[in-house]
Amino acid sequence: MTPNILVVDDELDMKWLITETFKKQIRNKELHFTFALNGLEALEILKNNNLIDLVITDINMPAMDGLTLLAKLNELYPFLKTVIISAYGDMIKIRTAMNYGAFDFLNKPVDIDELEATVNKSLKHIQDLKNIRIMEEQLRHSKKVEVMSQLVNEIITDFSASNEKIVKNCNLLLNEPLDNSLRVGLFTMKEIAEKSTLLLKRINIFDNQEVKYEIINLNEVITNMDLRLRALINKNIYLVNNLTDEICLIKGNLEYLEQIIVNLLLNAQEAMSRGGQVVLETDYVTLNNLMVYNYVSVPPGNYVILTIKDSGTGISEEIIPKIFEPFFTTKEKNHGTGLGLTTVFNILKKGNGYISVESKLNYGTQFKIYFPAC
Repeated sequence: MTPNILVVDDELDMKWLITETFKKQIRNKELHFTFALNGLEALEILKNNNLIDLVITDINMPAMDGLTLLAKLNELYPFLKTVIISAYGDMIKIRTAMNYGAFDFLNKPVDIDELEATVNKSLKHIQDLKNIRIMEEQLRHSKKVEVMSQLVNEIITDFSASNEKIVKNCNLLLNEPLDNSLRVGLFTMKEIAEKSTLLLKRINIFDNQEVKYEIINLNEVITNMDLRLRALINKNIYLVNNLTDEICLIKGNLEYLEQIIVNLLLNAQEAMSRGGQVVLETDYVTLNNLMVYNYVSVPPGNYVILTIKDSGTGISEEIIPKIFEPFFTTKEKNHGTGLGLTTVFNILKKGNGYISVESKLNYGTQFKIYFPAC
């Protein structure tokens, strides 16, 4: 996501200096700047824009000066970092600003090289803090999953044991001379118990037993599933396959891989009650650096990426951190278990894969799955 910087200064020369210094980054959409003439305008912008990453503000301004703005920012937006601009040699105000929590300062007249270095340093610090918060959230989520796994495993073990006893007793009774109605009843009971056992195995997403992996061509899997997937979704949903020409070999479990695709496709369908489009894309990428984005951190390496994006209702920003939690659902009561995305998360966790999500209300959702490439 492009870093957003709010510049607060009543002198128009500062706007010109900023746009000239960073014109290449602005043109390439690597940075985005918003400008305000005083502290009051800045607070109004922040009220309507929660995507600001950094504030650069002058101290001496009409309506509301920089020190007052800094105090307000600490109160209203404690995680927002601020760089103060002050007249050269005004150390008293600079010291006051640093005591108020300013991250750094610049002196007027502003040196272009110093401006660029300060902005880059500040944005790197902000990204490092974001990465730490994301990793902390991942750790909290993993602990939740670990606790839930113990509970689910106990429930599944108990139900599976009961089903085995039912099947065993049904088989014993079916070897005895019985009238037809009783025999039909026992066959039905046995069939239900066997189906229940298969279902329990399928939803046992937290089981720590060893999974058998093989080398799989992801493109071939999607191609082979195409007719089945089209039959699975509603007729008012258009499915598009956009598969790379690269050979997409991964080490995985075919049943689990198909379950991931089906779960995400059904999840997309839920968001498009009036119809729409789902695109399945594959790609082969090399990450040279740690990628941290939207509550997932992906280490450097070669990856086969499966992207599933829809044109549905989207997910609100405050809900995104919760969507992989067990039993979390936004659906109505008795509609959905809240295990679909948790299933995907845990399957990937077993196979050293990763999943990220990007969404915007009324514009759709995009899931990216990173499989370590073979």
